[in-house]
Amino acid sequence: VVDNAFLDRTFNNQNWFQLRQDYVKQHRYKNMDEAQASIEAMIKTLGDPYTRYLNPSKYQSIVNAATGTLAGIGVELSFAAKDNTNANVVASNVQPNSPAKEAGIQAQDVIVQIDGTRFDDGKATPDDVAAKLRGPEGSKVAVLLDRKGEKLDLILTRKPIKIVSVSNYMSNSGGGKVGVIRIKNFSGTTAETVSNMIQELRKKGAESLVLDLRGNPGGLLPGGVDTASLFLQSKKTRRFCRGQEGHCRRTRNPRGWIGIRYTRLALR
Repeated sequence: VVDNAFLDRTFNNQNWFQLRQDYVKQHRYKNMDEAQASIEAMIKTLGDPYTRYLNPSKYQSIVNAATGTLAGIGVELSFAAKDNTNANVVASNVQPNSPAKEAGIQAQDVIVQIDGTRFDDGKATPDDVAAKLRGPEGSKVAVLLDRKGEKLDLILTRKPIKIVSVSNYMSNSGGGKVGVIRIKNFSGTTAETVSNMIQELRKKGAESLVLDLRGNPGGLLPGGVDTASLFLQSKKTRRFCRGQEGHCRRTRNPRGWIGIRYTRLALR
């Protein structure tokens, strides 16, 4: 896939074909984990922060988040330290009416162990923890937490969780009625949710709109494009470009203008 899809096969002076052949001929893999580790090692040699290998569990985790629905316990996860180095994974937010909320899990609780697997060695990522917390609807999961030195041992039942990545409120800052929409990340349901919230804010008298994208890491590209389309005039041309060579294609915006006079972005 990388050999066929990478735009510049000489990137970072790599002979990708030869590198791949060397890994195939020089290594005998006993299991899938070893093969996946070699693939990840090959990808890292490119030195490209935007190209990485996702094993099946991490890929499924991203797909679930992008589509906006999954079965889990209802916690958002992040690193405890801002630099993400040697940091434990914590619950950064707990969704209302979720198994986590009902069990009493709080923001900043450290995830120590899930079903016997330790995650407090400073090497685990939020994706690793999320993949372990998710599972079939109705199944049980054992979670050991650390809350300021106190250990909490919980058994939770996984339930369907709808990822709430968009919220809104009204503000009277600056003397006018301002509608604020906070987008944590983009998924397949973001554009529809934002559209409904815009109409809701207009009914409340919003004269201008602020999109709060602070801390938004991105997400599903079509979700971001569809959301941006809400703020473009209908039939206006959109351009999609990739790579340093500027490979672009043009499409027409299918959506109409939202009807609010001023729109501002909060990015940091």
